[in-house]
Amino acid sequence: VYDADPGMLSHVDPGSAVRGAPPGVISALLVASDVYPYFRRCYEQEACVQQLLAVAGLPRCEPPLPTNTDEFLCELRESQSDSEGLILLRERRWVYYEGVAERAGNVYGWYQVDAKFKPDLNLVELWMDFESKQPGSDPSCRASYLFDWTRSNNAVVEREGRWRGRVGGMAGAFSLVNLLGDRIRLSPQPSIWHYFFSYEQQEAAGSCAVLAGRLAEFSAPGRRLRCWWGGQGAAIGRDARALGVAHSQHFALLLSPSALRSEDIRFDIEIALSLRKSTLVLYDPDPNSCTHVDISRARAAAAPDLRPLLNGPCLPWPGFRDRDTGALVRDVMGVSGMGDLFCGQLSKESSDGVAGMGRPV
Repeated sequence: VYDADPGMLSHVDPGSAVRGAPPGVISALLVASDVYPYFRRCYEQEACVQQLLAVAGLPRCEPPLPTNTDEFLCELRESQSDSEGLILLRERRWVYYEGVAERAGNVYGWYQVDAKFKPDLNLVELWMDFESKQPGSDPSCRASYLFDWTRSNNAVVEREGRWRGRVGGMAGAFSLVNLLGDRIRLSPQPSIWHYFFSYEQQEAAGSCAVLAGRLAEFSAPGRRLRCWWGGQGAAIGRDARALGVAHSQHFALLLSPSALRSEDIRFDIEIALSLRKSTLVLYDPDPNSCTHVDISRARAAAAPDLRPLLNGPCLPWPGFRDRDTGALVRDVMGVSGMGDLFCGQLSKESSDGVAGMGRPV
């Protein structure tokens, strides 16, 4: 394990170390060893530890895949509704990017990035979600970076000096290079989130969390599906909800028994339909479940303003259960026109149709 940061006194170039090693045991050890970079940042230390455990054959020591309790994701999600985040969204200074490293190297992999442009401070904040693409690259990790932005020539330099490059103005493409010569290009995407989830807190918050996690887990690397949802805690204000819908590609309603009596959910639906968003309804067809909704009766009793939503694509999710969700996720992605991104594994029960998943009703 070596320090790959040229700015540190402990930095070592592994190639030079191998070439300069005396012949014999030390040289043989260096040549035969796996070599991993180790940086000083906490998130990189954690990533290195996890990679070393896996190499040592100890995957049981690794924590589960990051969830919405992960600090990075929680902080990013909380900014969806804080005052600064709302200003950035309203002024379209929060932009979502996807990209990939231009060559195999220390940071070879996929990037999904939230950029927050702050022209009044000449700053750009990048929240990077990196998935490693090959052995020998840096381990997958999440981190935020602060870049000084010279607006006269759109040059950007990371505060700690590890990255520099250019951005094509507000919401333009990024071209970045680090001190090791690794290059990445980040392209802006039309929406920040793929799905906006509208749901009744007491009846469907947990199910919403499960589905959001599964959509990310079962989608392709570098194209992990991102969902706007309010969490399982405090209520989210109308401004945040409206901006969340506006910046999402698709609108999805988890239709539980009291959902359509919620003023917030009716507000979400009104915004989504007024913006002509692609819509999807998920309902529970299990009559023995506390979240059961008879979709035929719901359609028949719907007010005129709700009929475009309920007469659109509707998918059954029996019991809003958190098991055997592979087929459901596949169908959600298929209805949304993103079926080619599905990379999940279907259980035999789901693939045989026993779990009750179905096509749109």
